[in-house]
Amino acid sequence: MYNNFGKNPMRKLLFVATLLAPIAVNAQTAPPPKPHTINMTTILKDENGRPLIDQFEAVTDTTKNPPSSDCSKCGPLTIGHAIYHSLLASLPQEQSVTAEQRWARGMLAERVKDSTDATLTANEVTVIKKVVGELYGTNVLLQIYPLLDPNAKPPEVQ
Repeated sequence: MYNNFGKNPMRKLLFVATLLAPIAVNAQTAPPPKPHTINMTTILKDENGRPLIDQFEAVTDTTKNPPSSDCSKCGPLTIGHAIYHSLLASLPQEQSVTAEQRWARGMLAERVKDSTDATLTANEVTVIKKVVGELYGTNVLLQIYPLLDPNAKPPEVQ
């Protein structure tokens, strides 16, 4: 039986096809990997574990001299709202961003603001990390960065 194997190319082809068929079937029926989702309604905490206040919700009283901000009714700061504020901020470092990109960032901000299952592209994560890092302090970054990219490791301290 095996002595004819090398002389008959069709037999060789059938043998290889028989071996590979289960692999091809499994590759076609395997479900696609589940995308990484982020609950943007997660509340950010201070260093003592208390909810951070979303100070962007403050109402400014311009009748006082000087004007004062009242945050007595401000809600807690969520990951989505921190990202939203960062993407919409007019930061000095971001003045070269085109109008089209500001529009795209605004659409992204609206999409993730209150999402419980946001999915982000690698490019979106990069932009979000940049603008959040420019607007917020280290405590917020410690909470947001790992959620944006669970596999990322912090760089060496310099």
